[in-house]
Amino acid sequence: MSENIESNKISKDSVFQDDIQITRIICFNLTSHRIKMVGNNAVGGVHGNTAKERVVRLFTNTGIEGIGRCYSPQQVLVSLLGRNPFDYYQPDHIRIQSSLSVHTMPMWDLIGKALKKPVYELLGNSGFEKVPAYDGSIYFSDLMDEYRANYPD
Repeated sequence: MSENIESNKISKDSVFQDDIQITRIICFNLTSHRIKMVGNNAVGGVHGNTAKERVVRLFTNTGIEGIGRCYSPQQVLVSLLGRNPFDYYQPDHIRIQSSLSVHTMPMWDLIGKALKKPVYELLGNSGFEKVPAYDGSIYFSDLMDEYRANYPD
């Protein structure tokens, strides 16, 4: 593990510029269609047959961009403008310490691109050939007869 951490340290030979700055931020909702009607969970009532994820795209003065799911409030995102993303990156602790809190996916993407490394490597892993997919949705058609006819497997 320490070998991976050591390889993520920033050196004078790194390809990114010391003055890299976040210059623009775009937020949008990505809506997708689910294959079935999704039911209740601890967050809310019937979720329907669509999913909505908030996506943030970070632009820099170097042309490198980071994109990812992020639910940080607008005032938090605005505070990133003009900042160097590497001010937040802590490779020794394998984390990004920023006002984004747990919503750091776009920042990881940006830093990975600047270092020309995949994010899984920055997180200390060598990656996998295959990753199992998981859908944690609770489908009404799997639980309730009145939905079953509309969504056959």
